[in-house]
Amino acid sequence: INKMTKKIILYFIWFIAIAATLGSLYASLILGLTPCLLCWYQRILMYPLVIIIGVCIWKKIKYLNYLVLPFSLLGLGISFYHNLLRLGIIQEKITTCSLETPCVASGQLSGFISLPMLSLIAFVLINVGTIIYCYSNKEKK
Repeated sequence: INKMTKKIILYFIWFIAIAATLGSLYASLILGLTPCLLCWYQRILMYPLVIIIGVCIWKKIKYLNYLVLPFSLLGLGISFYHNLLRLGIIQEKITTCSLETPCVASGQLSGFISLPMLSLIAFVLINVGTIIYCYSNKEKK
């Protein structure tokens, strides 16, 4: 992968983190959707990625896998679990969500697209982009 492609990948994963952060803030502050416990965990893991990836771009840190992947892999796991709950593949009694904000009632946007699904897509893209970016660094050695 050439330098320009790597730079595009890096800015792309940063854009995804920013869009996911702003999207979740929009859903709760503007649309008035109350986040469930699993949504909060996903936010806790997504929000720092905006700063971490931004600092990696600013300081030209090449091995961001040690900084980004711990957050994004945990977020991927939680969002995957959250989507299994929403799809009814596993029962909600396994989770710790409250009766006021059950995890299966998290923001449905249209059709099958829900906020947990968007979160899953964002974490997948960030993980894949980070792995491709870091793998291309190791190829040159």
